Amino acid sequence: MIKIKTFLILSIISIIFFISCENNSLAISETESIAVQAYLYANERIDDIRINSTVTLDVDTNYAPPINDAEVILIKNDIEYSLESSAGDSGYYHYSGDDLKVETGDNFILKINYKDHEIYAETTVPIPSTNIVLSNTILEVPDFENAGFSEIREWKKNSESSNIDITWKNDNATWFYIILENTEENPEEIETMFGDKMRKRIFPPISDLKFQIRQQSITHLGRHRIKVYTVNNEYADLYSSRNQDSRDLQEPLTNIEGGLGVFTAFSCDSAIFTVIKGN
Repeated sequence: MIKIKTFLILSIISIIFFISCENNSLAISETESIAVQAYLYANERIDDIRINSTVTLDVDTNYAPPINDAEVILIKNDIEYSLESSAGDSGYYHYSGDDLKVETGDNFILKINYKDHEIYAETTVPIPSTNIVLSNTILEVPDFENAGFSEIREWKKNSESSNIDITWKNDNATWFYIILENTEENPEEIETMFGDKMRKRIFPPISDLKFQIRQQSITHLGRHRIKVYTVNNEYADLYSSRNQDSRDLQEPLTNIEGGLGVFTAFSCDSAIFTVIKGN
């Protein structure tokens, strides 16, 4: 599973969903506060909850230190589950037991106690999208090793017809994001002409029931999985507020009481396509 841990931070990977999550920078307050980025994924382990201190406006730095010694509790059906600090100086927390499941429709409460800070947030796991349809399940690319310049130029010219269109159904949500990943253990690269060799791509959130994967985004041969994640409103609101005017130093939208950031949940469905080399 591709976690939205580095960018989106959420990459979202070369793509930044969050305000200052990737570089841990949150210079938005006159006093020190707590920044939370906490994500739950339906049917997956709980290991993507991160806590940092913020940076006050009078401090000349863009680094906010991680907090590794907070008391972090998830509550489901009135039962409390204590999370553990993950390895390293990361600020991440996880649940190591197997008795806590994240399932569609579950309501979760997050409580964090750290020094004199008491943080509270709630989220509900959304209903996943269904009936994911791909316009192509087999994508053929040229054998660039044996292809001449004219053949490559012709392929690039006509590659628009080889893009993959994705459609899905969901009557319960308006925001989604797409993850594309090559699932082969040691996939073969298509060709150096593509430049950046990313086996995994996370695309920015969209408010539509369709998306197009351009062939130029695919850099390896073999089996690929497309995941369509359903996004809760709190995450969409934060993403929408990411381009704040630097002259307007308002705090970004947050659903964290007693702190900043977001606590949200995602669910997904997926589809498979394969990239093969032509003759």
